[in-house]
Amino acid sequence: MRFMGKILEIMKKLQFSTFFLVVSLFSLSCENKTDTILSGMHRDASTLLYNVNFKKKPFFKNDTFIKKYNVYLEKSIIDSVYGYNFKISDSIQTIYNFNNTLYIINHSNRSYKKRREINNQLNQLIFPNCNLKKDDLFGNNTIIDTLEDRVFVLKKYEDENEFKNIKEKYSFSLVNNELINITSEIDFQNTSQFISNEYEKLNLNVSIDIETELKQLLGNYTNQKYLEKKESKSHLKLFSDIRGVVLENNKQKELVEYNSKVIILDYWFMACYPCIKTTPMLNRINEKYSSNEVQVIGVNLIDRNVEKLKNFVNYNKIKYPIFLTNESPLLVKEYPTLIILDEKYNIISTLYGYDENKEKEIFNLIEKIIQE
Repeated sequence: MRFMGKILEIMKKLQFSTFFLVVSLFSLSCENKTDTILSGMHRDASTLLYNVNFKKKPFFKNDTFIKKYNVYLEKSIIDSVYGYNFKISDSIQTIYNFNNTLYIINHSNRSYKKRREINNQLNQLIFPNCNLKKDDLFGNNTIIDTLEDRVFVLKKYEDENEFKNIKEKYSFSLVNNELINITSEIDFQNTSQFISNEYEKLNLNVSIDIETELKQLLGNYTNQKYLEKKESKSHLKLFSDIRGVVLENNKQKELVEYNSKVIILDYWFMACYPCIKTTPMLNRINEKYSSNEVQVIGVNLIDRNVEKLKNFVNYNKIKYPIFLTNESPLLVKEYPTLIILDEKYNIISTLYGYDENKEKEIFNLIEKIIQE
């Protein structure tokens, strides 16, 4: 599959959704029909406006998350990441991409953040117009079905380690030759995840002045980087306000009761695959040093099913304490987030995401703090 490959790419870019029943198999005639559909998907249009109805049931969750996005795209020869300047809005925020920079606008507190990185969820929202190719729809384990006004393509993929039953479905309209929906599904550690994107109300005759809109917003909104500096407290006071429950013994505890020369807070949750990949590294750090030297603490703000959490911790052999709390004065929004503190709870370093090369960096930092 062109836009996926290794399982990490599957987790980042593939959308996992509900399974559907296929009743028949077509070959060349259906492939020609899909060629016609792809030719009508307006990838060459200079501007596009449409809605995306997004649904997701994460791993280890029973509830389905639902959100609606309004997406505007305009082709850009300057943009080397997405190929488009764009504006994506939901009920809470607006995200602009202009000249290779993402601007995340928060209307509730009139602030914004700037980013220069690929956001894979945004990739999925612009997926049908930028990325879909014929090779994505055909190949091994592809089943095609037709109704009077639609074509369905089901693709199945081989299991990848712990990832099982990987499926993806596309549906196309034969009325207007447009992509209607992408739904996909995957199983992992006895739980499943699905994601569904439904595309609607495609309009080719709309032009939005992104540059002017953005300039006006940035002139009236506050850069969140400076907002956070203005509102920051002393580090010890910041962490002394955090109270929670230790998963292992269900006892109430204050975070600052953990005393070591180095304290590593791992902000994580069960449905976060990069968080799971980070666990072995944190186990090795926790095992190498005594509790007086280094204490790793898994801080969970999201999961509240204690039985599922304990099963998850046992299955993934997590050896450090798990601290459940509702209090997040640091406003952690990216997972995993590793916050490295000294014994006075001063923040020494903050690291985001999973990177297999990060372990050496953390060990070097620990040694430096311990020797001081």
